[in-house]
Amino acid sequence: MKDLGRIIKAYDIRGVVPDDWDIEEARALGAAFAALMESEWVAQPARQRAIAIGRDMRDSGVALAQAFADGVHSLGWNTISIGLASTDELYFASGQLAVPGAMFTASHNPAHYNGIKLCRAGAVPVGQDSGLDALSRAEPVSASATARSAASPGVDDIVDVLPAYRDLLHSLVPLGHGRSLRVVVDAGNGMAGLTAPVVLAASGLELIPMYFELDGSFPHHEANPIDPKNLVDLQAAVREHNADIGLAFDGDADRCFVVDERGIAVSPSAITGLIARRLLAVEPGATIIHNLITSRSVVEVVREAGGTPVRTRSFRRVERCALSVRSCRLTSEIRRRASRRSDSSFVSPGPLVPMPPPKRESAVPEPASRGSRYCSCASSTCHFPSRVRARRAKMSRVS
Repeated sequence: MKDLGRIIKAYDIRGVVPDDWDIEEARALGAAFAALMESEWVAQPARQRAIAIGRDMRDSGVALAQAFADGVHSLGWNTISIGLASTDELYFASGQLAVPGAMFTASHNPAHYNGIKLCRAGAVPVGQDSGLDALSRAEPVSASATARSAASPGVDDIVDVLPAYRDLLHSLVPLGHGRSLRVVVDAGNGMAGLTAPVVLAASGLELIPMYFELDGSFPHHEANPIDPKNLVDLQAAVREHNADIGLAFDGDADRCFVVDERGIAVSPSAITGLIARRLLAVEPGATIIHNLITSRSVVEVVREAGGTPVRTRSFRRVERCALSVRSCRLTSEIRRRASRRSDSSFVSPGPLVPMPPPKRESAVPEPASRGSRYCSCASSTCHFPSRVRARRAKMSRVS
């Protein structure tokens, strides 16, 4: 068996298939993850011990997910297969069904990669300091041993969570009360091609699809909207169709970039500020959590709207920090994703998952503002006004 330490990262498992890992490693990881969860579920009857498994459209996902399930079954645990899904759907299933989860995806990485995102029941993230490190010491599990290693091997159940996922998203963000919007969605041949029609088409929006065919080879462009070159087709389509907005998703549809009606990419900080202001109008004093590279504009907008900004290092830390702040209503990681809390749940940029009481994690104190009104960037396309930008423009004219 290959060295699992090479594919276990800080917050997920990821590597090239089959060079870095394959079926044998997936089977061992399934057994190891079930063993890790076993120690936390000792009080639960055996029939209630299950792990939800989803996968994206990559060709290697079918065999890897099945091998992982075989490893889980070898310890007597059951599996709940949600099939092709976005990562957010898997997190939703973990919260809705109150079971741990495993999502087979390499997110925005190239086609020859695959990986696993793991979570505890309630979609609580599993990182290197909370379980992944233990998985690096997983022992091999042969295919013949999986059927006889447990006194009562686990079984697989198939559940479709997409309709419930859609309904809860609509309950969070009711649409159809204003004018009809024309929306261009670039799925990048990723999982948004499956979820976007179900979630958006039923909301009264005029949906213009781009690259909705599920294809793990990514024939049009990489499903990585962080790279500006992968937004070019969407920007052109928004202008061509005179659309109101464009959305670009990554491979597992848990990241979304926004393009405005002019075909210009919108700053993630601007999106966070706009959402935060709207939420704080409904819930004054709520906490807004963001990561380190968020613009100071977000901090100022949140404070002006009566909220409390809290800064933390990464999205997984954002999620954990949010769990410890009961008044939190929005979390945001720039260049990636945003999560919204509703009662005891989170949504990112669609999922809704009930969250159990967490252990508190300290956040990084928010630095004092350096004086910008909204944004410190110098971009002429920035969606926030800025005294700083105005001063820079004036200085350039003088010089």
